Amino acid sequence: MRLIRLADTPVVVHIRHKDDVLVAVPARLSESDILTMASLILSEDEYAELSTSLTSDRLTSPHD
Repeated sequence: MRLIRLADTPVVVHIRHKDDVLVAVPARLSESDILTMASLILSEDEYAELSTSLTSDRLTSPHD
């Protein structure tokens, strides 16, 4: 799973292509709000991975 923060997106975006998964999350929302939105669209495994990634702060910005 690749995770990115996007400044202009108001929602969590989930794109699955073959074996690759991209999850884009709003840069301006709290971790709690991101996880609430993500719980609606991600599988349990994807949600757990996102939760771990958010707490370990491994998100990358497309502007880095």
